[in-house]
Amino acid sequence: MFLMSENYTRVDVISHIIRLLKQHHDVMVESTLKNSLKRSYNEFSQRELNKILMSMETQGLIHVSGDEVNRRTIKLLITNGG
Repeated sequence: MFLMSENYTRVDVISHIIRLLKQHHDVMVESTLKNSLKRSYNEFSQRELNKILMSMETQGLIHVSGDEVNRRTIKLLITNGG
């Protein structure tokens, strides 16, 4: 289960996801993203990751394609200035 703490917030996780996507040329497979986040935040649930990705997608930050969990592709939509 992903637990927000005083050390990091949902905004911190979103910023981290954006940095990871930029490091991977703006595109990552969900399983790779999840593994990278797990190294930084230890425990989090698939449910929380889905909530964060959905929030980012509705904000126009990313686009998620594919229909199988862990095989979905996450693409960064914002530019360096965004």
